[in-house]
Amino acid sequence: MQSDNNTTNRTIIYNYLDIFQNLLNKIGYDLNIANLFYWLKENNELINSKDLPTGGVKIIPSSTSETTASNEDDIEKEHQQDYSRFTFNLAKLLVVLVSVKTKLNILYSWKLIHHISQVLKSTIKIDSQSLQIVYNEYEVISNIAAIEEFSSIGCKGLFLTTTTALKLSVDVINTLRDINECESQPFVNFLKQSPLYSVPTFVTSKVQKLNLNSYSPTSNSSNNQNNIYIPHVVKLQETSVLFQSNIEAIYNGFFNFYEYVKQCLKVDVFLDSTLTSQYIPYYSKETIQPKEEGAFIYKSSIGPIQIGIPPETIKTSLKKNELVPQIYVLPHTLSSRGVSYSEVEFPVFFNFFIKKAASNPNFRVIMVGHKDQLDRVQSIFKESMFGPEKDQLYIRDEIALCKIEEGYDIDFPSERSTLAFRKGNQEASLEDYMIVKPYDENNQVVVNLAMEDVDECNQKHVKIVNRHGLVCFYEDGKLQGVVDTSIEPKSAPVLHYNSPVVHSSDSMKRSGSFSPYTSSKVQPPISTFSDLQNSTLPTRTSNLDPLHEVPGNLSEGHTNSGSKVTKFNPPTLGLTFLGTGHGFDVFGSTTGFIIWVNGNGILVDPPVGTTHYLQKHGLFGKTVDSVILTHCHSDHDSGILQKIIESNKITLYTTKTVNESYQRKARALTGIKNIEDFYHWIPVKIGEPIQIEGASFLFDYSYHTIPTIRFKLNVYGKTISYSSDTKYCPDSLSKLREDGVINQQRESSLRMFTFDADVIIHECGIPPIHTSVENLNCLPDSIKEKLLVVHTSAIPKSIEKKDHITGNIVHIPVKGLRIPKVGLHNTMRIHVGDYFEGYSSALRKFQLLCDSFYFRNVPPAMLYKLFFLCQDEEIPSNQMVIRTGEPCDKCYIINNGTADVYLPLPGGDPSLHPGHSPDDKFQYIGKFYSGETFGENALRKDKERLATVIARSDLDVYAIKSSDYLQLQSQQSRYNELMNSITEDIEKIQKYGLFIGNIMSKTFPFSLLNFNKEITDHIASTVEASLLFDCDSVIIKQGDLDQSLYIIEEGSVQLIKNASVFKTLGKGECFGEISLILGLPRTCTAVASSKTKLLIINYDSFQRILDKYQNLKYNLFKLVESRLEQGNSIDSNLNSIHTEASKK
Repeated sequence: MQSDNNTTNRTIIYNYLDIFQNLLNKIGYDLNIANLFYWLKENNELINSKDLPTGGVKIIPSSTSETTASNEDDIEKEHQQDYSRFTFNLAKLLVVLVSVKTKLNILYSWKLIHHISQVLKSTIKIDSQSLQIVYNEYEVISNIAAIEEFSSIGCKGLFLTTTTALKLSVDVINTLRDINECESQPFVNFLKQSPLYSVPTFVTSKVQKLNLNSYSPTSNSSNNQNNIYIPHVVKLQETSVLFQSNIEAIYNGFFNFYEYVKQCLKVDVFLDSTLTSQYIPYYSKETIQPKEEGAFIYKSSIGPIQIGIPPETIKTSLKKNELVPQIYVLPHTLSSRGVSYSEVEFPVFFNFFIKKAASNPNFRVIMVGHKDQLDRVQSIFKESMFGPEKDQLYIRDEIALCKIEEGYDIDFPSERSTLAFRKGNQEASLEDYMIVKPYDENNQVVVNLAMEDVDECNQKHVKIVNRHGLVCFYEDGKLQGVVDTSIEPKSAPVLHYNSPVVHSSDSMKRSGSFSPYTSSKVQPPISTFSDLQNSTLPTRTSNLDPLHEVPGNLSEGHTNSGSKVTKFNPPTLGLTFLGTGHGFDVFGSTTGFIIWVNGNGILVDPPVGTTHYLQKHGLFGKTVDSVILTHCHSDHDSGILQKIIESNKITLYTTKTVNESYQRKARALTGIKNIEDFYHWIPVKIGEPIQIEGASFLFDYSYHTIPTIRFKLNVYGKTISYSSDTKYCPDSLSKLREDGVINQQRESSLRMFTFDADVIIHECGIPPIHTSVENLNCLPDSIKEKLLVVHTSAIPKSIEKKDHITGNIVHIPVKGLRIPKVGLHNTMRIHVGDYFEGYSSALRKFQLLCDSFYFRNVPPAMLYKLFFLCQDEEIPSNQMVIRTGEPCDKCYIINNGTADVYLPLPGGDPSLHPGHSPDDKFQYIGKFYSGETFGENALRKDKERLATVIARSDLDVYAIKSSDYLQLQSQQSRYNELMNSITEDIEKIQKYGLFIGNIMSKTFPFSLLNFNKEITDHIASTVEASLLFDCDSVIIKQGDLDQSLYIIEEGSVQLIKNASVFKTLGKGECFGEISLILGLPRTCTAVASSKTKLLIINYDSFQRILDKYQNLKYNLFKLVESRLEQGNSIDSNLNSIHTEASKK
């Protein structure tokens, strides 16, 4: 019986070998597993450990191993001398695994395999005692990354994939060794008799196409050449003799390999495309630590070196009581998902002003990156620090004629010169703030810090090498650490405590930080740079209660997982503060707030993370789509790009001077030249009222280092003013007037513009370019009662001041100054009276009707009548609103709140109530937000509900009865046209919506979008056709002028350049975007590699989608950029291959 078990287990093991061999051969790779048995001699006798030198030895230590081949002929000749050369076949196995995962067939080439084999020969050893393969993972990967043909391919996640492939390859070899040790002679006999042992010839033909859907459990790998044979995995029996000699290692080694290949070949795994952000960052965990999302720290001998610079990164360092780094390495991509990861402004300010680089240049920030990156970052910093050039200032042209006639004038260059930091008699230059260190022609740079009392020859230094995004650190000639900067962060940085934009208080616990509310020691507030330099972490000691109004209302519901979902009711007039801090406020987010007018939000200087915070509370896009940008310092504009690419195109209100300054920064950050196409810009003029969401706004320029606007608004008899960043100091203003810098009208405006309002929002930053606490404290009590203080970390209880008569230090109490509370739950609702409340509610209802996707083609006269058919309804959280299979009686438009939508799975009973936790009979499809429409099937006759919708918070909705709508529609002259339009939309949504929402939304670039139900419906409604292609059918040809976008619904497609397959795309992925975006001829040929079903969206339809949804447009631009970069590398590789082939 024991013998039978051994025979069975041997059969399983040998079957595994045969399976893997056939599996790889059938998908077009000629790897011979027998060539990996490196412990066998030429005569098939076993190598004993005594035959190996002690201390380990390089694999195949022969003279031919050091030979360098110059072309394909030489490579082939070299390897024909010894087909069992281990490293070459190990390299082949590694490349096979990488190319299968990345779908980049172009990687599998003679030249690349040869280069990688050379790396493996120099970096991998065999332990003489255990015969285990020994290697330094980071050394191997960094050397492979140095191969131009490999790492320049531009595939994100390539280094992590290579690491995984290397580990699997070594696992397979170690497993083969374990098998040999268990049953050496039977194993050798098996090899001699197996076709695995025959030496193959290298296959350079196109990868064999497969029908991935044709697998059958009864398939046999030896007689079914069209199928991939993937067997059922059978765990080896523990009764085997093999179990005594590490059978678990054998099983696990094969199982991991099997699972990897199987998962790579499964059609559904195309969702895990290497172009998505699914990969975790790759770094050497022994020497490099993650700091925060998008940033890492390498602790070098010359101090911490930070890789990646997310917004407010210095706050993370201060909060953790760590050194703020002086050396920064720019990541491979400067921005991701609208967030800058090259935000140098405040690290530069901190080192310059706090660490005194202003007086000691050795403390300046050192910035490392490619020259073009450094140029872009310097351009951004220059815009923030020095403002626009003189010919880019339009301030005098922006003053309204009526103000000019009154004598009002602004001489901005003269005003700025009184605030600019000076070194001696001239303003500090760009070089005074930072040192830039570009990589040389070898992509490396040496960084050192000048240290006092240390000879130059004894100064420590770090060599930094950038290998296509893999940043390597060397000290004393040894590799000390690596980090892959080509992987974009998965989410926006977690912001800081006291801010509503923080994901949760748990994030502070995870980071090991503490809450300022539980600290027993209250630190002094920061009011000057010297305070910041000499103090420890500050705490907030005061928060403003809502000003004369009742608190904002947030009602809570629960998701099926139990987490809370809140509904926010926007006020007719009110304020929500998202942050009240500044760039050095450790526990607070930067100042930004929402002005609510008629239920719509006007976002002012949004902090990073605002978009996520608002979406969390059901405010997705439409409710807050107007933005005011006051100026281009990073603590005021860093959240703008996130908002621009959230979803619907926003409207930006600012002056021409500020707008063009922001555009220059955004272009440098993103590389998108036409960034102005991503938002609507409405120019504002100084002294000329402008209507925003029904309120009258009046703008003016403040007194600041760069052009900065402030404003007042008037609506329903109430006024709100905002100072923005400014230096309010009566004494200084008087001196400016005396010196002729400003005239009388300008002085009067700088003194009084902000203070004649019912609610005054005023900054209190760090002098000398901001308003001091002392000057605000001197304001009359009547103004203080209306004052909300922002742009500060805390308000001190008293101010120290020197008595000019006695010379003594006196303490002046600070009274009446208050910081507003932050968050939607602390929204201040300003009472406007019942009449205006009702008027505002009617405006809101009509706006939602006009914006509804399903009513976009309804004529205005019908919309007017439809307005009166809308009935207000309130639905409590967790209640089912509509149920699958029920008659359609109403259509709903959400005013406030969120809802989840479910579809019954095949075989499920649609009549079952899914309750608060829908079971496995229902599939979650998506979420509805404020402003969206559901139950649209009620707009057609005699239809049933196709989905189930459950309120996830309390819902305020407008309901339209089906009978009322159909009767109204029948009265229209365009009845048939309207009915056909709605019917066509709904039928396409029913046909394609599930695929778009569940599959396409998980593939790049769509995986980066915040897909809601409306976006899904809109894309589905634009699908022109669904076409089926047989295997080997040509879909598009290189050079064609067709501009349609193709989305793979089923099957797979191979992309071909110059008759060579370079990439395989699968389910949910798209192609044709380069021609669609840039209007270029097709850059490659697309061929169906199996029976394939494609969705086709034509140029005009997709342009309308891109014009509406900026998140889709932005990420498609990024996809085009990535594929163009990848295409250039592929062209280079193909040209090299063809050149070598022609020589041969």
